[in-house]
Amino acid sequence: MVTLQDNGTVLHEGTEVGYLGWHDNMIVDVFIDEEYRNQGFATEAVSQMVERVRGDYDKIRVNTVLSPEMETVLKKNGFENKVVKSSVLDFSDIPSVDRPPQEEEIVWYKILG
Repeated sequence: MVTLQDNGTVLHEGTEVGYLGWHDNMIVDVFIDEEYRNQGFATEAVSQMVERVRGDYDKIRVNTVLSPEMETVLKKNGFENKVVKSSVLDFSDIPSVDRPPQEEEIVWYKILG
């Protein structure tokens, strides 16, 4: 059995196996000790976090560097992703820029309903 504590500690049968850091409706970081990985602990911790914030927010965002394993955890919890393009530089002082350089970022989110 996995339990997500209020302070973000992830417990399995009373043993600390990792943590899930979040602020309001944003997941900041998820970490599970190597010996406890691939057992569904991160998936369950994220699921419990979703349930904690469901009544207060309509969307959860993820603000972390994602590994393929973390992407799997998010997908299992119903998160989606999209590519967001943003300008790399501030061109407000330049009168005309036809095609400013843009940076692509993958944003993960879950709409709560």
